[in-house]
Amino acid sequence: MRNEGFHAEKLINKGEEDLSLRIDEDHRAVSINVTGDSGVSDLIKPGDFVDIIVYLDEKKDGDKIIRPELSKIILQNIRLLAIDKELKREEGVTNEEIPARFLVTLSVSIKELEKIVLAENTGILKLALRPLGSVTIDETKGTTSEELIVELGESIKDSSNEKGNNSMETFTTYRIKKGDNLRKISQEFYKDPMKYLLIKKANNIKDENLIVTGEIIKIPEDN
Repeated sequence: MRNEGFHAEKLINKGEEDLSLRIDEDHRAVSINVTGDSGVSDLIKPGDFVDIIVYLDEKKDGDKIIRPELSKIILQNIRLLAIDKELKREEGVTNEEIPARFLVTLSVSIKELEKIVLAENTGILKLALRPLGSVTIDETKGTTSEELIVELGESIKDSSNEKGNNSMETFTTYRIKKGDNLRKISQEFYKDPMKYLLIKKANNIKDENLIVTGEIIKIPEDN
């Protein structure tokens, strides 16, 4: 009717499925590509909350490592608005087959928007589904491949000690540099080049002359 003006309730009812109505005022909707393995096997649904992890591979300048291989949680408690074009999914209804690739649309703040766009174009993103009602934010520093190797080694050692086996070696990690060989590394760590056999055995190296620059190896303690 002419001169009637607009009524908010009519606009909302008419467009209640519009995505823009689901976004908080200080947030934006952004879509990212995920796969079956990175998107919680397509078990997530609109309305869920997720954490987002980025994986960055190692970056080198010649033999110099500029950035180590890294995994880091970059965003937490992010609301999932839609999957592909679905704004809702019926309870109990799941896809029979996990799609190879699909889009998820997330509600993020302006600062988070910049971070997620950069992360998607720099590394690989993975989603982690949060428990229902969880709002806890945990600060993490990320994990590098070197730290993971050390941690796994310590876990094996602790497990072995619990079983009464004290023969498990402890070790540090070392990244092979250009020009390295096992005898040279042995000299550096043990002050004895002939102890290279310890390193060879610990890393199951068949040919001492075939070691790869940039590879991380274990240096066992000299007991």
